[in-house]
Amino acid sequence: MNKKVFLLFGIIALAAVFGLVFAACPMDSDSLSVTARAESSSSIKVSWESVSKATSYKLYRGITSNGEYSLIQSTSDTSYTDTGLSPDSTYYYKVSVVDSEGKEGSRSEATSATTQPIVSIPVNVTATAASSSSITISWTAIGGVTGYKVYRSITSGGTYSLIRSLGSNTYTDTGLPANTSYYYTVSAVNAKGTESRQSGAVSATTQPGGGTGYAVGSVGPAGGYIFYDKGDTSGGWRYLEAAPAGTEFTAQWGAYNNNVQNTNLAIGTGKQNTETILIFLQSTGEFGRAAQRCDSLSFEGYSDWFLPSLGEVYLMWENLKQKGLGGFSNEWYWSSSQSSDMYSWYLPFSDGTQATTYKSSSILIRAVRAF
Repeated sequence: MNKKVFLLFGIIALAAVFGLVFAACPMDSDSLSVTARAESSSSIKVSWESVSKATSYKLYRGITSNGEYSLIQSTSDTSYTDTGLSPDSTYYYKVSVVDSEGKEGSRSEATSATTQPIVSIPVNVTATAASSSSITISWTAIGGVTGYKVYRSITSGGTYSLIRSLGSNTYTDTGLPANTSYYYTVSAVNAKGTESRQSGAVSATTQPGGGTGYAVGSVGPAGGYIFYDKGDTSGGWRYLEAAPAGTEFTAQWGAYNNNVQNTNLAIGTGKQNTETILIFLQSTGEFGRAAQRCDSLSFEGYSDWFLPSLGEVYLMWENLKQKGLGGFSNEWYWSSSQSSDMYSWYLPFSDGTQATTYKSSSILIRAVRAF
């Protein structure tokens, strides 16, 4: 027979032999991508990529990278949450692939994660009515934490909503209606962002009001929400009311690269700021700017609207947005307070951090009125 034919048969035979050998070898897991992430102080979620010919996977855990690994789970899923672990402890994981014949491949490279530390729950939490519109919550400071979160509910067993994150161990909740009970819990947060469980609930009732009037958070004469009460009528006004959400608009501040003198930041100065800006814009021939749009607003028979100062915008964020009132978005809101020739102050309602931006920026405006 031709030598080439013998050679061909030899190659085919060798291929068949090696094919059987390779088929008998279990699947290799060395290159399998495995990740681990701490879910809590007692659990870690381990995930890995899917292998097409795998029928299941085996997950192994160790307490050192190169030490002994114990089988903790066999699963057909591509993730597993390992529970019942010790807090602030590092665990190592490897995964192997099992084929349809039950053959197990080699284990993957080790991956690790560290469970979150346990953060102490605040204790000695108290709530005390400070006035007809405010309640002060206090608790014992905890060493090793970076901050606290205060939650509030209108019923003892109701839903508690986050109202403030802060670094100190006391907080005064303001803008509340008179003679009304509120319930509070407090949690602690460490440098890694791990939050403790919430404390037991405490409650207090705001003091009775001193006669008729508008409470902060109530609906005002023009259909918007009251966001400030200075306590008495002076200078022709006592309350500040935000226009309803449907009146909101966007516009440039205007007067770009020009100095509009004598605009202030303080509460109670927004109306005068607006009048100052209007005079300046009229002199430059600009139109459709933030202050002008507020001044031209007419709603429910009221036309005394103005662009709020930075301090007034902050009160809207604190007393309305933070309490889910007024239909505010998380976007930026203009104030009537200038910073420089090119910049004016605004407030992002996502976090209430005061900042400046170009006057030529077109951002949101919520008009207000004083009465």
